Amino acid sequence: MTFTRLYRYTALCIAALFLLMQSVSIAHASAYGDAPHDHDGVSCAVSLIAESEAEAQPPAPQLPQPALTSAPQPSYITLFSSVKLSQNRSRDPPPRGPPSNQN
Repeated sequence: MTFTRLYRYTALCIAALFLLMQSVSIAHASAYGDAPHDHDGVSCAVSLIAESEAEAQPPAPQLPQPALTSAPQPSYITLFSSVKLSQNRSRDPPPRGPPSNQN
C-alpha cells in the first residue's frame, strides 16, 4: 500500500467516523431533547453537560446607560484666505504618445 493510498484510507475513515458521530448525536437529540434523562438508571452525560453549561454562564452584565446630554460643540474658525498657496510644482508626467510633427 503506497503512502497516497494510506493517506486516502485514513482520511476516509476519519470522515466516516465524523459522520457517524454526528448521526448518533442527532438521533440522541431527537429522541430525548434537552430534558434531563437517564439510560439504564445512569444519568445521561450529554444532558448533564448541557445543564452545567447553562448554569456556568454568568448573566450578562448590566452596564449603565450614558446620559445623553447636549455637549457643547467646538467651533473652529478657519480663514483660508490667510494661508498662502504653495508654489511648489512637481515635474509633469511624460507624454503618452509619439512626438507630434506640427511645429
